[in-house]
Amino acid sequence: MSAWSYDLIAEVYDTDMGSNLAVDDVGYYADLCRAAPGPVLELGCGTGRVTLPLLAAGIDATGVDRSWPMLRRLARDAAARGLAARCACMDAAALSFTQSFQTVIAPFSMVTYLTDDTALDAMLAGVRALLRPGGRLALDAFAPRDVSAFAEFRQDYDRSHGEGRLARFRRIAPLDGGRNRIERLYRLTAPGQAPREWTTIDTIRPYTENMLIEAGERAGFALDRVDHDYGRRTSDDPDFATVVLTSR
Repeated sequence: MSAWSYDLIAEVYDTDMGSNLAVDDVGYYADLCRAAPGPVLELGCGTGRVTLPLLAAGIDATGVDRSWPMLRRLARDAAARGLAARCACMDAAALSFTQSFQTVIAPFSMVTYLTDDTALDAMLAGVRALLRPGGRLALDAFAPRDVSAFAEFRQDYDRSHGEGRLARFRRIAPLDGGRNRIERLYRLTAPGQAPREWTTIDTIRPYTENMLIEAGERAGFALDRVDHDYGRRTSDDPDFATVVLTSR
């Protein structure tokens, strides 16, 4: 399995993307899992931002991710918290398990990395095969926004990271098929160390909630509900939609 952008940010992920949400998606997923007790599978678990709190709450959670460095960080953090984490390096579009699950979650817009219908349909078919009858899949996606290309990097943040600072800059270019190319430039500084700078490149495909509902129905799921901003909608223009589908 080839390396990808998240391999390069595993050690800074918690400061980087893990700090970007202003609402409690972890609590939302914990409530969703408690509502129908049973084994839980998280797609795109990364460093365990969601998986580890679920385990700490007594939820039987397993995580999968494409990135070995992210999973190694998860294992290290789990051990430090005295948690027994189960995770596997696996592509969400090619799931392979012998057990079944009551709930499958795909937090923090993981689905946007499935950049065509073939990959999306493969993921949905794989999840449906793993879910118990009546089991649920929660697909989380940020609300698509108008994207204007800009040639120069623009700063997203400058945050404390350990004893140093982490800054991130970003530029976006629209591609065909409703996809976007996102390039991120990172600068890490720490006392007594030479500054580090590196770049990651991702292609994503934003999805509207209707696109996810239609794909789910195409795969044989039934719509349970759609929650905006993790059930804590604060405006008429939410940032996230979570499409909850039920296995028939």
